[in-house]
Amino acid sequence: MKEKLAIVMSGGGMHCSYAAGVLLALVKKFNLKKPDILIAASGSAGSAAYYVAEQHELIKKTWLVHLQTKKFINKKRVWKLIDVNYLIDEILKKKVPLDVEKIYSSEIDFYIPVTNYKKAQVEFFSNRNKDDIFEALRATKAIPFAFGRKIAIKDDLYCDYPMSSSVFPNIEKAIGLGATKILVIEITKNSRIGSLLLNNWLLVRNRKFKHILLKIFRKRREKNEKPRNINIFVIKPEKKLETGHLTIDRAELKRNIEQGYKETAKNKELEKFLSS
Repeated sequence: MKEKLAIVMSGGGMHCSYAAGVLLALVKKFNLKKPDILIAASGSAGSAAYYVAEQHELIKKTWLVHLQTKKFINKKRVWKLIDVNYLIDEILKKKVPLDVEKIYSSEIDFYIPVTNYKKAQVEFFSNRNKDDIFEALRATKAIPFAFGRKIAIKDDLYCDYPMSSSVFPNIEKAIGLGATKILVIEITKNSRIGSLLLNNWLLVRNRKFKHILLKIFRKRREKNEKPRNINIFVIKPEKKLETGHLTIDRAELKRNIEQGYKETAKNKELEKFLSS
C-alpha cells in the first residue's frame, strides 16, 4: 500500500514563525512540496496556506515585512489585542495576495481546524469542499479573548480555542483521512497569562458548553498515545523560543524563522523519516 504523508501543524501565536522556518526547510532542503495532507491550525494556518498555494517565497515575506504594525497587534488595545480582520483583509488579500484558486486546485488535501462555538467541537474547513479559505483562516485565528468576536460561517459561529489549535484532534483527523506517516510541527507553549484569560473566558460560557469541553479534553488525554501502525515524527523547538505570543518585533520573528529552518535542515532523523 502506498504511504500517505500528512503534515500537522499546531497553533501557538507568533511562535508559529518557527513553523514558517520549518516549512521553508522542508521545501528547500528536502524538496517536500506536496504532502498528501496538510492540517494547520491558528497561527500556523496562514503559512500553510501559502505553502499549499506554492507561494513559498511569500511565507517569510509575510512574517518579516507586513506584520510589524500595531494595526495587527496592539497590546494597549485590550478590547482587540489581535485584529484578525486586518490580517485577512489587508495582508492576505491585498499586501501579500494569497492565491486561493491555486489552493483549490492543489494536489494537497488542505484542512483548517476551528472550534464550533455553539457545539464545542472541532470542525474542519477544506479546499476539497471548496470552503471559503479566507473565512476559514479568519475563524481559526479568532482567539476569543484576543480578537473579541466569533466568526459566522453559514449557520454557525467559530473561533480559535486549544481544542482545535492543539495537534491531537488534527492527528486524529489525519489518521481518519488515511495518513500512514504524520509529520507533526508542534509549537504550542503554555502561557500563564494565556491560560488565565482562557479560563476566565470559559467561566462565562454556559454549563452545556463547559460539560462538552471537559468531556472532550478527558477523551483527548485518554487517546494521547501513539496509534499503532502509524509512523509519527515530531518537530519542535530544540531550544526555548524567547519571543512572546504577541511579539511583532522583526528581529525576534526572524530568529524564530531561522531557528525553525536550521533545526529542520540539519535533522538527520527527519531525513530518514521522509525517505523511509
